[in-house]
Amino acid sequence: MESRKLEYRYTYRQISRDNRSDGEKKSEHHASSRDEVDRPKEQKVGLNKTGHKLWYVGKYQNRNGVGIVFHESIVDDVVEVQRYEDRVIRIKVVMGKDVLHVNSAYAPQVDLAHNVKQEFWDRMDDIMQTIPIMEKVIIEGDLNRHVGMSRDGYEEAHGGYGYGSRNREGESILDYAWAYDMVQPNACFQK
Repeated sequence: MESRKLEYRYTYRQISRDNRSDGEKKSEHHASSRDEVDRPKEQKVGLNKTGHKLWYVGKYQNRNGVGIVFHESIVDDVVEVQRYEDRVIRIKVVMGKDVLHVNSAYAPQVDLAHNVKQEFWDRMDDIMQTIPIMEKVIIEGDLNRHVGMSRDGYEEAHGGYGYGSRNREGESILDYAWAYDMVQPNACFQK
């Protein structure tokens, strides 16, 4: 089975490049994910003054909703946009020989009913099942989980950094990452 871990790291370098000027390292972002986006669904959004485009999904203004922002240098590479309810959006980008799926997700909060959280993760599972293994995947957003500091049992999905203790929802995201051979990147870097 091919590994998505290496593909994820490769993909991140492809969509974010470093520019150096005046001896200082600056980062030019070409893609970004946003959760809890405050924009009505009906409003069409094109390139803004800085050359970025927002794709958005959400049912209610000021509640839920997610979006993905791409720099104009990537906009023409977008071949598909899929919106799922008001919590998930997936954009498929073809960059040369590589196919990249950028997913922005806003998971239900911890205090919501179990069936609401389960429906969200079932939807995420359905989305992953439609993506061929050789295509790269990035999942960004607010998954409302705490994966904690410990890697115990999740050495393949957890980088060994984090804070606090893992909650039940944090365990579910690590199970999800492990099932799809992915890495929880926030746990890979010391803060």
